[in-house]
Amino acid sequence: MSATVASPTATESGTGTNTVSLLSGATVTDADAANFAGGSITVTFTDGFQAGDVLAVNSGLTGVASVTGGAANTLTVNLNSSATTANLGAILNSLTYRNSGN
Repeated sequence: MSATVASPTATESGTGTNTVSLLSGATVTDADAANFAGGSITVTFTDGFQAGDVLAVNSGLTGVASVTGGAANTLTVNLNSSATTANLGAILNSLTYRNSGN
C-alpha cells in the first residue's frame, strides 16, 4: 500500500469541526489475491482521543461489507469479495475525521 498521509487542519467552530480526509492517493497492490474478502481495515486514535471525535468511511463504496465503531476510538471496515485493489484504494481515500462536539 502507498498513500499520502494527510496533514489535516480541523477547525473548531463551536459546533464541532469540519470533516477532514486522513489519506489521499492511496493505492494497494497484491500479486496473489484477487480480492480482500473477509479482511478488514482498522483505524484507531493512538493519542489524544476526545469525546466527540469521529472516524468515518464512505460505507457505500464497492467492497465495504460493514462498518462498526468510529465514535468510540476505533473504526473497523469489514471487506467483501468486491474489495479489489482498486476498490480498496478508494475505501482508504474516503477515511475521514471530524469532531462533533464543541
